[in-house]
This record gives sequence, structure tokens and C-alpha cells, in this order.
Amino acid sequence: MRGGGINEIKDEIENGDAFTEEFIKESFDLELKKLKAREKHCDIKISDFIEENYKKTLLFYEPYHPTSKILFEKGRRILEILKIDIDESCEVSDLLDGAEVFVYGCVKRALGLEYTQKYIRKNNIRNTYRYTLCNTSLTLEEYIEEYIIWNLGK
Repeated sequence: MRGGGINEIKDEIENGDAFTEEFIKESFDLELKKLKAREKHCDIKISDFIEENYKKTLLFYEPYHPTSKILFEKGRRILEILKIDIDESCEVSDLLDGAEVFVYGCVKRALGLEYTQKYIRKNNIRNTYRYTLCNTSLTLEEYIEEYIIWNLGK
């Protein structure tokens, strides 16, 4: 989409069809298949957790940047194998939530995603994200506005 105001861009992101349902499902299946292939020789597998939970909750901030839910589950599985008591109340800090990636509406519809994202990016705690627009939580509207300003200087 070229041009348009914040509301038009937001509407296109949320309601448009940037990708076909077939492409989205094939891409998701391919990535899951590749992960399962890599896991064949691993003691700690996570693909089953992803398959069981991806519709209910955000598991990745962007491709290959897991949320604390994935990290916690991997840690839990490691401790289980090592026969070490698991403290389920122990929280894992989100240090990878500086990503500026939103989920297109067509992806949500194709994959049946049930969760919502209030913010695209929550923080940049370690100041390691080179491409962030600012250091605050951003809604989709705010992200679009900041992106326009960043690109056009307006």
C-alpha cells in the first residue's frame, strides 16, 4: 500500500490480504516442519509446545525471537530432564520484546490466532535494537505515525 493516512494504513494491516491464506498456512507448516527436523537429534524439543499454544498466545516477537513463554518452557523441560525441582512461579524477563513486528490481520485469520497485541514493541531495555523508532511502548497507530515521521520527517 502506498500513501494513505494512519487509519487507512492500519485498516489495510488489520483487514487487508497482504498474503494469501494458502501462502500463510504453507509457510507456517514449512517452518514447523523445519523446526521438527532440527529437533530430531535434540533432547529438548519445543515444536509440540508451539503447535499446542500458537493460537492462544504470542510465542514470538518476530521470526526467531521467542517470548518468555518459549524460554520458560525450554528451561522447564531442561530441569525436568535433569530431575531438578521446577519453580513454576519463577518469571522470565522479556528482553527480546523490543521487536517492531505486528501480525497482519490476514495471518491472524489464516492461522486462527486468538490473542491480541496491545503493543507492537514494549521496550528497548538494553538499547540494543538499532532500528527502533523510539524507546516507548507503541500501539499499531503510534507505530505507523512514528514510522511516517521517521521516513518523511513530518
